[in-house]
Amino acid sequence: MVAQCTTSFGNLATPLLWLNWIFGAFPVRKFAEHAAKVIRLRKNNPELRRNDILQNLIDAEYEELPSTPKTVSEQTKIMGALGTHKIRTLRFEEVVMNTTLLFLAGF
Repeated sequence: MVAQCTTSFGNLATPLLWLNWIFGAFPVRKFAEHAAKVIRLRKNNPELRRNDILQNLIDAEYEELPSTPKTVSEQTKIMGALGTHKIRTLRFEEVVMNTTLLFLAGF
């Protein structure tokens, strides 16, 4: 809606956007807050697990690391030709933002 009105309103677009930024409702932020509540509920209550994209994102936040090798030969066997292996999991904020984005994209 904003992109369409910028060509029609011309010079009024900047003050309107500024006022909307200060006094606006920001529905995406509210949805992100609700998504964060649902994510916390699912983390705290394992019986609320469901087989959906949100649960996959929550599971991606945690990744169990393999036990560290006890000897150099074990490490060589594990690493092999692959070189170093870096593991990065999602942060809570990333899970919330990805959930919000996926919901809005599907809507």
